[in-house]
Amino acid sequence: MNPAAPDGKRRGHGDEPFPGTNLSRYDPAADGAAQDEAVERIMVRAHWRIDELPWDRFDAGKVDPDLVPLIKAAALVEFNADDYTAYLCNVFKDDPEFQEAARGWAIEEVQHGEALGRWAELVDPSFDFRAAVERFRAGYRVPIDLDASVRGSRTGEMIARCMVETGTSSYYAAIGDSTDEPVLKEICRNIAADELRHYKIFYTYAKKYLDREGLTKFNG
Repeated sequence: MNPAAPDGKRRGHGDEPFPGTNLSRYDPAADGAAQDEAVERIMVRAHWRIDELPWDRFDAGKVDPDLVPLIKAAALVEFNADDYTAYLCNVFKDDPEFQEAARGWAIEEVQHGEALGRWAELVDPSFDFRAAVERFRAGYRVPIDLDASVRGSRTGEMIARCMVETGTSSYYAAIGDSTDEPVLKEICRNIAADELRHYKIFYTYAKKYLDREGLTKFNG
């Protein structure tokens, strides 16, 4: 039976966010083997490029105006990943392996912002994404000069990232399923897959630091 989308419509298999993966119903609380299998099916996909998106299929008549401010806001947050990565690299200053993973994560997050920002400019020609980024950064800056996690531990930092990545994956999967605009649907499909793969990366390091720090539910 086809699942109901957030807008109440029934969708066929070809319209699912990730046909055959059940990504929109991915449950991070499932057992480890099921998690790994679900994530690996998505990780095998080659990473996408902005210029390969179907921009020529953009259909202004299928844009939901209520989604536009959400996409603009998401574009700014995603594009600002470099600052957060600088913070992560300071917190994990003695872990070059994780620093490399974090920098790779940032490249993809910035790409998400660029793709969403470009789509928003198509919808609203008065929207200048680069200018909006500058205004955003003028009003909000990630404190990058810290050398310890604001979560209280390195394990806590990784757990926080896991929660964010699974949440954003579900968020973009839901938007992609609810919109009929072809370009936004494809962008959200790609981003949701990336975010779930990012969860897997941070989950791996969460286990590493949980073992290293020896935290329990009482002292974590």
